[in-house]
Amino acid sequence: MRDAEAGLKSPVAVDRTWDMAAVGLGLLAIVLVVANVSGPIRGVVVFAAASSVPGWAVVSHLAVRELAARLCFTIVASLVIGTLLSLAMVWTGFWHPVPVTVALLVISVVSIAVLRLKLLRARRGRHRK
Repeated sequence: MRDAEAGLKSPVAVDRTWDMAAVGLGLLAIVLVVANVSGPIRGVVVFAAASSVPGWAVVSHLAVRELAARLCFTIVASLVIGTLLSLAMVWTGFWHPVPVTVALLVISVVSIAVLRLKLLRARRGRHRK
């Protein structure tokens, strides 16, 4: 029985939902930092975004189908990327974590959006033939 007939979402639809959630979280964090919003909401949102969005941008390019594995790899990859960037800032003496975090989130959001657009165009191209 097909997924649609069984009432299940296809893996592509599920990926799209998670991609858009990551893009939304990343954009919200970027806006909060750039607008210099203070308070606990900024800390929570930026922490969540920095702990998930960069890793999701990396994991989205991998052929990992199991959602639980993708989420685990996402968090680990995000923490590894953050650690490497922090080490680079310490070793070079260029300690500017706020702009580096914003740049990382911008690159991650753009990467996820570009990949999603490529997948959308590829699916549309297959359906036209």
